[in-house]
Amino acid sequence: IKKRINESVRAAASYNFNFISKPIEFFKSDSILKSKYWKLIKDINFNPIPKSFAINSSIKRNYNEQQSRNLVKDLTPQPALKQRRFLFDWDYVIGFDLTKSLQLNFNATNSYIYDTFNNDDEIQVFDDFFNTGRATHYHQKLNTNYKLPIDKIPFLNFIKADYAYTADFDWQAAPQNTINQNGVEVPSENIIGNVIQNANTHNLNTTISLERFYKSLRFERFLLTKSQRKNSKKTKKSGLSQSPRKVAQNKKLPIGKKILKTAFSVLTSVKQGKISYSENNGQMLPGYTENIGFLGGAPTSFAFGSQVDIRNTALVNGWLVAPRLDGEDYYDKTYTRTHFDKLDYNFSLKPAKDLNIEITGNKINTRSLAQQLDIRFDSTDPEGNGFIDESIPAFITGNFSTSYSMFSTAFKNGDQLFDQLRANRIAISRRL
Repeated sequence: IKKRINESVRAAASYNFNFISKPIEFFKSDSILKSKYWKLIKDINFNPIPKSFAINSSIKRNYNEQQSRNLVKDLTPQPALKQRRFLFDWDYVIGFDLTKSLQLNFNATNSYIYDTFNNDDEIQVFDDFFNTGRATHYHQKLNTNYKLPIDKIPFLNFIKADYAYTADFDWQAAPQNTINQNGVEVPSENIIGNVIQNANTHNLNTTISLERFYKSLRFERFLLTKSQRKNSKKTKKSGLSQSPRKVAQNKKLPIGKKILKTAFSVLTSVKQGKISYSENNGQMLPGYTENIGFLGGAPTSFAFGSQVDIRNTALVNGWLVAPRLDGEDYYDKTYTRTHFDKLDYNFSLKPAKDLNIEITGNKINTRSLAQQLDIRFDSTDPEGNGFIDESIPAFITGNFSTSYSMFSTAFKNGDQLFDQLRANRIAISRRL
């Protein structure tokens, strides 16, 4: 090796700030709303100041140069091989607690590369150091969490629920090579275009404490005699914490009340339930020609997870690659849509003192659509945007699964069940 240079530099800067904020509670000191039935209104609050803000940036540059030595005299010197990789990344995060129950978090990541030079240019790691170059990738994400105020309603305080929403948006730059069309080198971004995609996720989690609901019914009082009820009232007045349940256990119950208590125990054997639902949807659009703008540059609704078909909007606004003429080569551009939903449930039963039963199950449904995006030339279109060829068939796939209890068919004839399965198979195939 005649010559070898290996240089690298990395620089980074960060800034973080946490705001001191206190939510505004409009009805906190209102004496009219002291009752528990007004708790939902009394707890209304609003925080106008963000919780936190952070911004980070990073410059990574590498320069490699190598020239081989000739082993035979009088030969032309070997060319120097140069390799440069000049990257710039930056991101920011904003945290915002709009209320005590509603939290927002937004973050965005930007990636750039500086590559607008020729191989013969004498540019090394510190040259044009603050030239960020062109954008190659952008990603943003919004996380929202909300604790539903169902438990603030007195007769529903045994239910707790929270909801989360996530929106993702991604922009990926087209490759920088050129494509030969009729003897003319055309940048691939004008033929293939950039790629944008989005996704949204919904999550709803609910916990139902049925045991707490049963206690609110105060069933134990029906098991007490008149004298026990009087003693229970005296106990409350004296400040002692003896419960009606304990009072009932102090004396042997008559047969009628034993039957009533057993029946109530069976009817209230379900102690707790948990139900969760999650859903995810997404779109991916190739052939997009716009660069990064505010919040990615795409329509705001698309950037925050909207699943309205983006193709026609992009076509009308001239955001797609130039229409293809008849006879011109077609380059693969696949538009896709995806859907996923899942329902999970879990119930805890205790029909007897030493018998615990857990019932769990789920239901899953998925769908996906893939269709080639071909923008054709339309001589009647004054804007020159062309039209999307809808005659191209779409490829649609999906899956479905669900939990099923076989207890009801455990003692039935197997041949009859198999025949019923064959009949159901035909009915289900017709639905699909």
